[in-house]
Amino acid sequence: MYPLPPQLQLQAQAQAQYTVVHPQPHPQPQPQPQPQPESQPQTQSQIQNKHQNPTTQPSQNANASANANANPTKTRPSASCIPCRNRKVKCNRQTPCSTCLSRSHPEQCTYTTTDTDRSAMKSAETIADLRRKIRALKMQISEDESDDNGEEGAGGGVDWRELEAMETVFGEMREGEEGVVEGVVGMVREGVGMGKLAGYVRHLRESQAVVEVV
Repeated sequence: MYPLPPQLQLQAQAQAQYTVVHPQPHPQPQPQPQPQPESQPQTQSQIQNKHQNPTTQPSQNANASANANANPTKTRPSASCIPCRNRKVKCNRQTPCSTCLSRSHPEQCTYTTTDTDRSAMKSAETIADLRRKIRALKMQISEDESDDNGEEGAGGGVDWRELEAMETVFGEMREGEEGVVEGVVGMVREGVGMGKLAGYVRHLRESQAVVEVV
């Protein structure tokens, strides 16, 4: 082996000294990517548990409540219909009931009215009758005035005090309190005169006015 020329020997020595002073860094190992776990499909039990989660109960309850409000239960009569009561058979208290429908007589399915309903019906009938009487008196006044052409004594066939009393009683029955109206209706049906009834109504109004002032 032949010796290197002096110039190459100097270069080799310089390279060796540089390597000692500046050592080459060792390359760092690169991290290996970790494989991602594959997503597993949900099992049937997991799907069922998800649907049975308690957190969904409030919304279900709210929907049930909304449906109940949208379809309120129809109030049924407290007693059986008249045909079922007479035959002493079961009645589902619908209108018409299933028993009357099965007998092909739905038109006979009727119910007795309560005391409150009967009282209201009596009041309505009495008020309507009083209204007809007032209208008849006013028509008679109008006819008398037309026949007499406005002469003195026109409408003399009409009892003005009776008409005034009727209007007073009618106004109280139409606008008065429920308890007062029931009392007035009862007096009318008992045959109490209109003059006495009008005095009773005026007394009630005066008493109420005193109470309001006090």
